[in-house]
Amino acid sequence: MFLDEQLLQAEYSRKEQEKQEQRLTEIREDILRQEREQKTVEERICELKLGRVELDGREFQCEKRRLLNSRIPVFVFPEDVDRIMEENNVATVFYRTLEIGTNLTFINQPAVIKNEAEFQKKITEQYFRDKLTYYPLETGNFRSGNYRICCAEGALASAVGGVFINNFYCSGKKRTITGNYTCRLAKRYTFGHLFQAMISRMFQEDE
Repeated sequence: MFLDEQLLQAEYSRKEQEKQEQRLTEIREDILRQEREQKTVEERICELKLGRVELDGREFQCEKRRLLNSRIPVFVFPEDVDRIMEENNVATVFYRTLEIGTNLTFINQPAVIKNEAEFQKKITEQYFRDKLTYYPLETGNFRSGNYRICCAEGALASAVGGVFINNFYCSGKKRTITGNYTCRLAKRYTFGHLFQAMISRMFQEDE
């Protein structure tokens, strides 16, 4: 290779690296902006109470429905619902444009998980057994009506890109409700606090 070709190749590589670094910087700045501007859980709860939720500049009607023979209350956005499947104690809500997922399971026995830290640990182990790449993030718990709900947030690697997931469970003396809310990882700060708000208000009518 001639010297001028080597110089051209080096210059091309340098510019490509600069472009990648600039793109990464833009992505980081956008994520930090979303984190700063996200609505709080309390603000999302107020929206749920009013029945209208703002998402990326659009307003969606929101209502609570009871699925699986009325055993599980869940918030849905009816104008964007594509379909709801209920089968064998499992319910799944599909949306047309929101790109979020809702999965719920009713189990006729109490859970033996002590707290949200143990819940996160068990979820991480299960994903590992399923050969899925999972990065555990935050954990927490909510008092909703007469029930305590534990949550474990994380990020999943998938064929369509990163997925943000909030897994939750609520155990009683005779039953357990588990489920999760998901969205694209890039939308974590659009939906993260909304998911927490919807979980915290699940059983609020039971007070």
